[in-house]
This record gives sequence, structure tokens and C-alpha cells, in this order.
Amino acid sequence: ASEAADWQAQLAEHLRRGLPDYMVPNQWLALDSLPLSPNGKLDRKALPAVDAALVQKVYEAPANAREHRLAAVWADVLRLERVGVNDNFFELGGDSIVSIQVVGRARQQGLHFTPKELFQHQTVRGLAAVLREGEGAVKAEQGPQVGGMPLLPFQQWFFAQRMSEPQHWNQSLLLRGTETVDAAALEQALLALYAQHDALRLRFADGSAEHGPLQPAQPLLWR
Repeated sequence: ASEAADWQAQLAEHLRRGLPDYMVPNQWLALDSLPLSPNGKLDRKALPAVDAALVQKVYEAPANAREHRLAAVWADVLRLERVGVNDNFFELGGDSIVSIQVVGRARQQGLHFTPKELFQHQTVRGLAAVLREGEGAVKAEQGPQVGGMPLLPFQQWFFAQRMSEPQHWNQSLLLRGTETVDAAALEQALLALYAQHDALRLRFADGSAEHGPLQPAQPLLWR
């Protein structure tokens, strides 16, 4: 088993010198010979399937608090009962999309690393050695914004067109419900959204923009 691990590690290291990390195989299977078709080409259909048991590593528990926290994040995102410090993230079912989820979840726990670092250090032990510890995720400012603000580039372009009826470009959506709606409850919900999300209170006039007051000047529901 140790000899197999040695040649796999050596071959992976050799491939990393000329290939991006995502192209280096995560699973290896040694064959005495490659199956060939009658015309001498590789018979891909005859290749054996990779048995998960063949690539599973002996479980080794995290040795310190950092490894424990990181392993817990992996197990949570990958929906596994446990993750060992030598388990390969991609062999466990991870991919580029899941790596982004892991980065975000780890940041909430005060563990900071990038998706690229996860690709470069694919085990808990390897990644724990290079990640940075700090505060948890910084919460975005949620205070209400009121008053003027500069136009974004695409908004500047839009108003530079000097259209005669710019309001024509508003978007509308009609929703038809199948159940009776409590108008008062609906209006309260809309008011809460209106106050919480600044973009819903944006107003444009004379090539400038501003956030309107938290209370709308007109009713949000047409009755």
C-alpha cells in the first residue's frame, strides 16, 4: 500500500509541473495491461470501474483545533459523517462549485483560504497548514440608505441616450394568485421589503439618482 501511495504521489507531482491542478487525476488505478480493441486502440469500454474502496485512505482523525474545524466544514458541506486529515477533497465528491461553498462556510468559522488554495492543498492537513485564521464572516452594512448617490456606469449610459420616454423601460410582472390574499398583511410585507432593500427605493430624475424615504409617498398596493 505504501509503494502504491509513493508512485501515485510521484506521478501526481510530475503532472502538476505541466498541468493545472484541476487536470491532475484524483483517483488512480494500476492495471497489469491496458485492454485493446481488435485494431490495437485502447478499449475504453473494457476499462474497469474505479472502486471507491480502492482509493479510500485509512481514516486519521484531526490532530488539532484548526484541523477539527476544517474537517467539520468539509463533512457538513459534503454531507459526510466524518472526514480524515488525509482524505482528498475531490475524491470525497468535491468539485469547483462545492469548493466555493466550502470557502464561504469556512470563512464563517474564521478560517480563510481561497478556492485556488483548496485546489493546491486537497487534504484537511495540507490546507490547515496554509489557511489563515481570523474573524468570522464580515456582515454587510444593513443600515438604510437615504439621499443622493452617483449613477452606475450602465445607468449613466442609459440616461445619456436622452430618450423621450425613459420610463417605458420599466419592467412589470403580473402574478395571479389561486388563494385569497390578506391585503393588509401583503402590504406590511411589501413595506418591510421596501425599507430593507435600498434598490427598491431608487428614484431617477434629471440624470441623477437618490434613495427615497423609508415610507413610500404612495400606497404600494392598488386597490
